[in-house]
Amino acid sequence: MSISTMQQLEAFAFWRRQLLAAPMGQQLWGLDKAVEAKLMNQAPLYALAGQKVDFYVEAPLCGQPQVDLSAQYFAEAFAKGNPLQRLDVEQEGAFFHFYAQELAQLKPELLRHCNLYLEADITDEGEPKVASFINLSGDFVEELLPSVLAYRGRLKQLQPVRALLEKVKEWCEPWHFGFMESRDIRPLRLVLILKQGLQDLAKVLECIDAPPIPKEGRELLENIDALGIFKFMLDLDVLEDGSLGDTIGVELIFMDAIYPAIQQALVKSEGFARLCKLLQGARVADQRMEGLPNTIMAAPVDTRADTYIYSRISHFKLRWQAGEALPAKVYLQMRPVQRQSCLNEALGYAKVLQNREVNHHE
Repeated sequence: MSISTMQQLEAFAFWRRQLLAAPMGQQLWGLDKAVEAKLMNQAPLYALAGQKVDFYVEAPLCGQPQVDLSAQYFAEAFAKGNPLQRLDVEQEGAFFHFYAQELAQLKPELLRHCNLYLEADITDEGEPKVASFINLSGDFVEELLPSVLAYRGRLKQLQPVRALLEKVKEWCEPWHFGFMESRDIRPLRLVLILKQGLQDLAKVLECIDAPPIPKEGRELLENIDALGIFKFMLDLDVLEDGSLGDTIGVELIFMDAIYPAIQQALVKSEGFARLCKLLQGARVADQRMEGLPNTIMAAPVDTRADTYIYSRISHFKLRWQAGEALPAKVYLQMRPVQRQSCLNEALGYAKVLQNREVNHHE
């Protein structure tokens, strides 16, 4: 039995209240009333009846509180149509449908594993600006990238992207492509997995003539790497003329702690305490880091309807723009589930989904 759209939205609203009520919740997630209304009005655009949807929220770890919202789907949900039609995000839904059809013809076995994302900049002025991301990795980059870029009207970026991927293939593999049409420079966001870890980052940036990370940033990353709890991804912006943008992002993904129960233990460890000190010492995070343990939960929303939320820290991101450090960000993931067995966190995500599928983004 699937979770209804209303149950998904009730779970999201409950989760949001839990985040705000927790210690440091207002510092991390607090918004003024107008922006909060935009956030809560955006969530219904992302929920799909009868489909699994994961919600993500992101926030900076210092400076002005800000919250952006994302939703994650499997491509399978869009293979036969556009379930986002008649909504404000229909253009991106139509793109997801196109992509799922292409994937179904070339690699149908990936429909149940390939992730698609919507991402809205909530705190910006005006209406939320929606971007889309696709999980375009592995051996089907060559097969699908041309048609995807042609659909988006970005075919002239094909050769620069191919050239970049060729240069870094020894050290990286592609993971996500993002289309940020509402931003002034319309970047194509490219997310790369650093296959051997942080040791190759300097070589990668040098060989593609990317903006360098300053000395203080390199030292911060080296100290984080020494903790032994993260693997790393690199975020780049490819501009319409094929050049790279001036912002470099490095994502910190927990290496062996993707399930909430394991994360609950990890955030009490000396390694996590050291991470907090490193980010605070670099002035890219403040005391709100101390509130993050309260964001990891498996909690009932409505025991009568057997609806639960299951949430965890997805990842952190460090960013540098034109050589200057920007506030670090944290990304939380929340999954509405129906089985009470989600409370047995040791079983992990694979045991709480209705179809027993593992989320391969993790």
